[in-house]
Amino acid sequence: MQVSLDPTDLPTELAAVRAALDALHVDVLPAGAERPGPADVFVGVYGDSYGAIRPDVGLSRLEEEYLAAGSRPRLIYVRADRGVREAHLTVLLARIQADDLTSYRRFRDADELGTLLADDLAVLLTETFAERLEHPEHPEHGHIPPPRAPSSALGTSTGRRLPRSRIPAPWHRIVGRERELDELQRLLGSGLRLVTLTGPGGIGKSRLAIEVARRVEISYPDGVWFVDLAGIRDPALLAPTIAHALGVRESAGVSPVQSLKTYLAGMRALLLLDCFETVAAAAPLVVDLLAAAPGVQAVVTSRSVLRVRGEQEYPLAPLALPAGGHDGPALELFLERVAAANPGLRLDAPQRAAAAEICRRLEGVPLALELAAARTRVLPPSVLLGRLTRALDELTGGPVDLPERQRTLRTTIDWDHELLGIEEQVLFRRLAVFPRRFTMDSAAAVIGDAGLDVLDALDALVGKSLLRAVDPRPSGEPRFMMLEAVHEYAAERLAESGDAEEVARRHAAWFLDLAERAALAPAAEEGAAMALLEEEHDDLRAALAWAERSMAVETLVRLAAALGRFWGAHCHFSEGRRWLDRALGLTVGHRTRTRVALLEAAAVLARARGEYDTAEQLYREQLGILEELGDAPVEVAHTLRYLGNVAFDRGDLAGARRLWQDSLAALEQCGDPTERMGVVNNLGVIAHLEGDQHEAIRRYEEALALAARTGDAEAAGRYQMNLGLATSAAGDHARGAELCRAGVRAFAELQDTWDLVDALESLAMVLGAAGEVDRAAWLFGGSAALRAALDVPRPAAEEEVYAASRAGVRAADPARFDAAESEGGRAALDDIIDVALATGPAVPR
Repeated sequence: MQVSLDPTDLPTELAAVRAALDALHVDVLPAGAERPGPADVFVGVYGDSYGAIRPDVGLSRLEEEYLAAGSRPRLIYVRADRGVREAHLTVLLARIQADDLTSYRRFRDADELGTLLADDLAVLLTETFAERLEHPEHPEHGHIPPPRAPSSALGTSTGRRLPRSRIPAPWHRIVGRERELDELQRLLGSGLRLVTLTGPGGIGKSRLAIEVARRVEISYPDGVWFVDLAGIRDPALLAPTIAHALGVRESAGVSPVQSLKTYLAGMRALLLLDCFETVAAAAPLVVDLLAAAPGVQAVVTSRSVLRVRGEQEYPLAPLALPAGGHDGPALELFLERVAAANPGLRLDAPQRAAAAEICRRLEGVPLALELAAARTRVLPPSVLLGRLTRALDELTGGPVDLPERQRTLRTTIDWDHELLGIEEQVLFRRLAVFPRRFTMDSAAAVIGDAGLDVLDALDALVGKSLLRAVDPRPSGEPRFMMLEAVHEYAAERLAESGDAEEVARRHAAWFLDLAERAALAPAAEEGAAMALLEEEHDDLRAALAWAERSMAVETLVRLAAALGRFWGAHCHFSEGRRWLDRALGLTVGHRTRTRVALLEAAAVLARARGEYDTAEQLYREQLGILEELGDAPVEVAHTLRYLGNVAFDRGDLAGARRLWQDSLAALEQCGDPTERMGVVNNLGVIAHLEGDQHEAIRRYEEALALAARTGDAEAAGRYQMNLGLATSAAGDHARGAELCRAGVRAFAELQDTWDLVDALESLAMVLGAAGEVDRAAWLFGGSAALRAALDVPRPAAEEEVYAASRAGVRAADPARFDAAESEGGRAALDDIIDVALATGPAVPR
C-alpha cells in the first residue's frame, strides 16, 4: 500500500493514517519514494497544500504520486475546505472527483479520517479475500483488484457504495464469545427483525453487540448504525437520538418518528440500540420503525426484554470458568487484562491458580474481572485473592433482592471504591452527574472544593479502571467516561452523600455558561459553537431536566433561550419546542430581552415545521416588546425580516416585500452588515421571481460581499446559490452552475442538510437550462429524495418555478429523464453530493 500526503500540512492526519494501518497490519510504501514500487492500494489524503512544484515536470509530488497510481484502487480523502486551499490542489481534486474508479471521501478531522480509512480498507480487504477464495487463479493474485465499475450512468466518484456505518471501535479483542457470535450471526442471517441481548450490567452485552455488528457489516449495504442510549432517560428522546445517530435531521412539519420511517424505508441496514433499559417505555417505537422499513433489522442490548411482538431474546451468560484442567475464557480474559495492567508480572503456577480462583469468585462476569485485573498493578493475584475474598464476604454487595451475579459485580465495584482515598471517592461520586462523557474542565467545575488535583484524581480513577479516557476533542483535549454499571454505582453513592443537589446545580451552571457563550458566537464561529453544543447535548438535557425538577426557573429560562439557535440549526425541532414552550409559560407577561430570545427561538422552530400562523404570532409579540424597549433598531429590523420570511413562505410576495423594505429602513439607523445582507438577499429573491434578473444579480452580489465581510459561510453559500440561479436565468449557464456548486459545497461542509436540498435543486435547474439532461435529471431525483426524507416544505412562491423547470427538462426526452431521475432518487447522500460537484461531462446513455 502507498500513502500520499503532505505531512507538513496534515501532521495529525498522518498519525491517524498510521494508527489505522497498524490496526489492520497493513504494510506501507514510503509515500515520498522517488520510484515507488507496486502497491496494492493507493491512499491519497489532501488538505490545503498542493506542495512545491518540481520544475522538471511542472507538478508537485502529490500529483505525481496520484498519476503514478495508474489503475490501482485509489482511496482519496479530502479535508473539509477551510477557505485557504491552493488553486492547483483545487484543480487536482476536481479531476480526481471526475474519475469513476476512485473512492472520494470528505473528512472533518483526524479522528474521522482514521475511522473512514479503517472502514474502507476493511471492506476492500474483505472483498479481495473473498475474490481470491473464489478465483485463486486470478492473474493479479497477491494484489487487490481494482474497484468494480460504478452502476450509475453518471459515474459517482465512489466506484461502489461503501457502508456508511457508525460502529464504535472496541477497547479490546473479544474473548470467549465465539459460540454467541456464531448464534447471533445465524439469527440475523435467518431474517429475524429484532434480537434483544439481555443480562445484568457488566456481563458484556455492548461488547458482544459491537463485535456482531463488525462481523455482519458487509451484509448491510446501507450500513450498521450504533445508537448509544445510555446518556438519555426520557423515552420521548428515543426517536431524535436514533435520527441523530443516522445523520437524519428532524423533519419540518412532521414528527421525528415519521422522518425516521421515511428515511429508513427501502434501506437494508442494521440498527444497534445500546442500553435500551434507560428508555424501556419507548419499546413500541422500535416495532413501529421496523414495520415501516422491511429491510432493517435491530439488535438491542437491555437488562430486560422489551416484551414486544417479533422480539427474539438472547440472554447472555457469564464467561465459562476454569475447570477440569482447562483455563476457560474467564481466565483468558483476566490474564489478558492482567498483562495489560502489569506487563512485567510473571505468573507461576501458584499465581495462576490464584487467578483461576479469582475468576470463580467473580463468577465470570467480564466487568468484574476487568476491575479486579486493574488491581494487579500493585497486588499479585495471590494477595489480591485474599483481599477480594474478605471484601466479598464482608461487603453487602447491594440490595439482597438482586441476582447473585449482579450483587457480585456491585461488590467488586464497592471494594474498588473502598480502596479510593477520601478525596478520590468524592470525585468519583460527583462525576456521576455527567450522563456520559466529560472533560477535565467540566469535571473541575462540578467537583467544587473537594481539595484535590483534578488531573491527578482522574488519572488515578483511570488507573483503577473506574474511568476510561475516550475520544478526545479535535483540539486534543481528553474526555472521560464511566461504563454504565460503574456510572450507576457512582450515582447511588452520590444520592446517598447528600451532595447531589449542589453538584447538579454546579453542573447546570457550567453548561448554562457554555450555552450562553455559544449563543453569542459570531457568524464565522457559529458552526464550531453549534458542533460543541451537539457534543454536549446529553449534558444540556440533564441541566434542563434538573432545572425543571428543582424549579430553578431562571436557569431553565436562560438555558432554553441560549439553546434556541442550536435547536434550530441542528433541527432538534420537537425537543426544542417542548422546552421553549415550558420556558414561555414561565415568562408570560414578561417584557424582557430573555422573553424576546425565547419568542424568536420558538418562532424559528414553528416556521421550520410549517406552522406559519404560530410563527407569525410569536414574531409579532417579539416585535411589540422590542418596540417598547425602544433601543433595539437591529433587533426590530431582524424581526421584520423574519416576518417577511413567513409571508414569503405563504406565497404572499407583496407582503414579504413590504416587510423587508421596512426592515431595510430600520437598518438605515445602524447599518448592521449581518442584518442588511439578509434583507438585501431576500429582495433579490423577489426580483428574481418577478423576472428582473439584473436587479436580482445586483442584490445578490451586494449580499455576497457583506457575507464575505462577516465571515458567514452559511449565508455566503445561500447567496452564491441564489446568484447562480439569477446568472443562469440571465443566460450565463456555466457561471450559474459554478455558483450553485459553490453553494452545494458550502452546505455539504457545514453539514447543513436543510439548505443543501435547496442548493441541489437549484443546481439541477441550472444544469437543465444548460442542456445537461442526464445530470440534471439525476440531481432532480436525488434532491427530491432528500427533501422527502427531511420533509422540508418548498416555499409556495418557489414551487411554480421549480415545477416549470423540471417539466421543461423532462420534455426533451421523458424516458431518459425518468430513468436518470429514478437512479438519482436511490443514491446515498454522499453520492448525490459527488455527482453535484463533479464537472466532467455526463456519461452517454
